[in-house]
Amino acid sequence: MADARDQQADLLQQAVDSCRQEHQDLSSQWANLDSKATSAITVAGVFLAATLAFIRELADTATDVERILLTAALALLIVSTVFALLVVRLRPVVGAPSGAPLTGMIDDLVSVKDAMSAHRLRNFARDHAKLWQRANESVSEAVTRKARNLQWAQWLLFGAILAAAAVTALKIWE
Repeated sequence: MADARDQQADLLQQAVDSCRQEHQDLSSQWANLDSKATSAITVAGVFLAATLAFIRELADTATDVERILLTAALALLIVSTVFALLVVRLRPVVGAPSGAPLTGMIDDLVSVKDAMSAHRLRNFARDHAKLWQRANESVSEAVTRKARNLQWAQWLLFGAILAAAAVTALKIWE
């Protein structure tokens, strides 16, 4: 019987450890998405400045098609930047279990007479794992939204590049 209880405690500890690892992985994904979004914003900003300089050069000689393509490129750059900014904006998520909530759970556990009983320790581990799962679900949802916005930003940036490349090609072959 004691072996079964030890195995249960080990399994519950593995669950808590797995949740911690998942949270670390999600946090890493979060940081990577922010970094990629920042890069997309930088590229869009540089590209926007170059497009505006290009427009000044072409203002008098641009055809209607070139003007439409440049307008599309500018619009795509702006919308791409908006989506990238949505990635890096601050958003509330459930934090990792630490501090007061965890301390409160431990205080509750040790305040009872049979605090170190296998049953109570298993319940503590289950509750601890549930806190991690709630935090991970919250962060996972935010990471999914960030990834979707970043994907849109990157595709829009690609569209802007194509539009500007088309204008360049048209100017070369005029």
